[in-house]
Amino acid sequence: MKINTIYHSEQEYTKERKRDLSHTKHSKNPIHHPFIKERELVRAINTTKLNRLFAKPFVTALSFHKEGINFMVKSSKKPLILSASFDNNVILSNLESRSMISSFDIKSKVKGIGIDLLDNIYIGQNKTVKRMDNNTIYCCNSAVNNIHVDDNLYVASYSSINVYDLEMRSKKVEISIQNADVITHNPSFTHLIGFANTERNFIADMRIEKVVLEFLLPNKTNMLSFSPSDGYFVASANEDSNVYIHDLRFIDTPCNTLRGHVGAVTCVKYNPSGTEVCSGSFDQSIRIFRTNERKSRDIYYNQRMHNIYGLEYSNDDQFIISGSDDGSIRLWKSDASKKSGPLSKKEKDVQALSKVLIEKYKNVNEVDRINRHRFVPKLLKNKMKQKHEHYEAEVRKGHIKKGK
Repeated sequence: MKINTIYHSEQEYTKERKRDLSHTKHSKNPIHHPFIKERELVRAINTTKLNRLFAKPFVTALSFHKEGINFMVKSSKKPLILSASFDNNVILSNLESRSMISSFDIKSKVKGIGIDLLDNIYIGQNKTVKRMDNNTIYCCNSAVNNIHVDDNLYVASYSSINVYDLEMRSKKVEISIQNADVITHNPSFTHLIGFANTERNFIADMRIEKVVLEFLLPNKTNMLSFSPSDGYFVASANEDSNVYIHDLRFIDTPCNTLRGHVGAVTCVKYNPSGTEVCSGSFDQSIRIFRTNERKSRDIYYNQRMHNIYGLEYSNDDQFIISGSDDGSIRLWKSDASKKSGPLSKKEKDVQALSKVLIEKYKNVNEVDRINRHRFVPKLLKNKMKQKHEHYEAEVRKGHIKKGK
């Protein structure tokens, strides 16, 4: 009689050295692994639950201002943030040490702030822009409304757009436009600048000193932001509670409309990789959108946080900095459930696998429901519900198309 036995060679599985890895055999044949998809789905659901359980985006708050913050910019190289408040107090803060570096009390109304590539501070007031370290003054023909600083100084005044060379300290571009109060520079196509007044948004070419594109939005634009990775795309924060993304090659209609806010959107910023957009609003919340999606992937709020007037991404894309009407600068994680600090290889592998599983089963109802669920204040929730009902009514009447 033949008797089948399981035989394991001792030499095949015995370690030669103490530090050798244990040898294991794994069959990839699906016959030996029944219900593998079911187990994957359960793991995806559990991972999604854990992500929501550990979602704690708030990091810290810097409360150096006595009044609400109306302007905020960051340094392009160091963890520095420059903010101005309604009482004309300008403060430079260090995000790493969470301390105040310097403070400036401006006598006249602050009309814009900026930091250049060498971390020099610029403040706009009346008809001038002043560099604070050496008191250099750049004069304009009319009252300054806003400024933007990187390698050049860009000034939006009541009667024109002026561009100054910081090295030569002279005006090199002047574009005639009335009452522009929003201005920004395209980091990819460095000859393009974007600005807006109460009526329209404009794209100008500094080489010919003329407006080359203009587009109209439902209401006033409060801020513009160009994509750092693809300079063809520009995001506009609008008073009608939406963020519009336009492709400069097809400027007539927006390529995406980011919905969700229930108050006027006051600020918008692209992340350094250009894959996401964060926006702040009068509904006292911050929303994070993927550029190819219409709904926000996350919403941040705080019981003490008021209207948002400034937003910035950190240079490493790990944090979001917000400035609000209650006078505080708040630091948030860009990924609410991501662990801060260095990760071991095992933790990185677990996070990578979790991301793949959630992406694979994101259309399953249970995973999608848990992933989208957010706790928001009751007042905000009621306003969101009311706005959605109005939107559905407009779609039903045929005034707008679904998804627009």
